[in-house]
Amino acid sequence: MSALPTLREVTQIPAARRTVAGPEWEDENGHVNVLHFYGFHSRAADDELARLGVDDDYRASRGCGVFSVEHHLRFFDEVRIGQEVSAHLR
Repeated sequence: MSALPTLREVTQIPAARRTVAGPEWEDENGHVNVLHFYGFHSRAADDELARLGVDDDYRASRGCGVFSVEHHLRFFDEVRIGQEVSAHLR
């Protein structure tokens, strides 16, 4: 099994999606809640699939879609409200 990529290696992969962590991402402890990271990364994966042609029209015309059986999120540092986050997919 290969080693996990470093932050430098990850940032060399073009970002599939970027956004700023909004106040709705904050949990009761004042942190960005992990639930929002999963949703953000799921939407980034949808963006990439659409870029590859697996979009709503593709699914409707073929009667099938894609299901993700595994996700690997790596957190390099804590994110605070107002900071930019990005998803890099490989």
